Amino acid sequence: MIDIDVNPYKADFPLLAGKPDIAFLDSGATAQRPACVLDAQRAFYETMNANPLRGLYSLSVDATSITLRAASPSSITAITARSSNTLSSRS
Repeated sequence: MIDIDVNPYKADFPLLAGKPDIAFLDSGATAQRPACVLDAQRAFYETMNANPLRGLYSLSVDATSITLRAASPSSITAITARSSNTLSSRS
């Protein structure tokens, strides 16, 4: 059994950290999210929940800005650099 002492990445995922006795195999339909992603999603929904790229009202402009920033090459590079030991597959 793999635990957090052996696999420190499990500590980043609240479900896996809270239940160290389980092993999670991603089915492609459900993926666990690390705490930093859950925090960012919660902040988005609590402060600027609006459709990005759809309006000129302030919430939509803010949502567009944060969405484009998250999708920028520098953000992707930072995520890739932190996740260099992860495996991915394509269907």
